[in-house]
Amino acid sequence: MAKRFQVPVDLFKPRQQYEIPTPFDPAELKRTEKALGVKLPEAFVEVLKERNGGPLRLTTFTMKTKPPRKMDSISGRNYHVGSLSGIHPTHADGLTQRTETARGWEVEQGLFPLDGDGHYWLCLDYRECGPRGEPGITHWEQGDPRIDAPDPSNPTCRVADSFEELILGLRRAPDDYEPATISLDGEEVLPPRLGKILTSLGCKKHEYVGVKSKTPLPRTWTWDKYKNFVRGLPVWLTLEQNKTLGFAPKFDQRPEGHPMLRVSVTPKQAEKCLAEVMAALGPKATLFQSVI
Repeated sequence: MAKRFQVPVDLFKPRQQYEIPTPFDPAELKRTEKALGVKLPEAFVEVLKERNGGPLRLTTFTMKTKPPRKMDSISGRNYHVGSLSGIHPTHADGLTQRTETARGWEVEQGLFPLDGDGHYWLCLDYRECGPRGEPGITHWEQGDPRIDAPDPSNPTCRVADSFEELILGLRRAPDDYEPATISLDGEEVLPPRLGKILTSLGCKKHEYVGVKSKTPLPRTWTWDKYKNFVRGLPVWLTLEQNKTLGFAPKFDQRPEGHPMLRVSVTPKQAEKCLAEVMAALGPKATLFQSVI
C-alpha cells in the first residue's frame, strides 16, 4: 500500500491578515474545480484542508535539471516558491482569480497558477495529462521581446512531476526567516533614547550610503556581536511602523503606526541576542515574535 501523503507541519508561515479568511470548504472545492474544468490533485486538496493557501516557510525546491535558459525564481537547480493559492469565490489569492489574472498575462490554457507575480507563474500543468489526470508542476515566464525575440525556446520549464513531489521536496532556505519583532510601548524606548540604548549594547547606526529613496528609510542599527540570518551580515535592528504600508509588522495587538523594532538575527543566536535587547529596553518593550 502506498504511503499516504502527509502535509509537512512547518510548510506555512504564521497566518497574515491579507490571506484568504475562510478555511477549506468542500462546496468551494467543487465550485473551483467546475470553474476551472479540472480535478485538483489529491495532495493539493490535503494541503488546503490544513491551510487554505498562504505564504510558505518551506520555500526551496531542488529541480532534477537546470532550466534551458535563465529564468526568474530559479538559481541553478533551486526553485523558489513564495506562496500557494487557496480556493475562494472572490479573493485575489484564490485559484480561480489567479488563473484569470494569469490569462491576462497570456499564460496558456492548461496551466493553473499556484504562485506568481505577473511575468512569471508556478503552475499546475494539465496540458499532457488532461483535465482529470495528475498534473505536473511547470514554471511559466513571459519573455522580453527585446531579448527573447530570436529565441524560439519554450517559455515554460518543468519544475516537478507532481504537486506531491513539489511539497515533499520543499525545504527552508538558509536566509529565509522572519525577524523578531519587539513592540516599543513608551517614550523611554523611543528615539532619541532608543539610539542611546542600542549604542550602549555596542550597536552602530547604519547609514544608507548611496541609497536613494523617495520615502524616508527606516532607522537601522547594526550589531557585530551577533550574526544576521542573511549570511555575511551582522545583526540588523530596524525601527518600523505596525500595520503601515511599506513596513512589515502586522500585529493586531497594536494600532497602525505603532513603533516596532525588528531584529534580524540567526535562529541559533536569537534567544541570547533578544534577551540582551529586552533587558536593555526594560518593561516598556514587549517581544511579540521571535525569529521564525
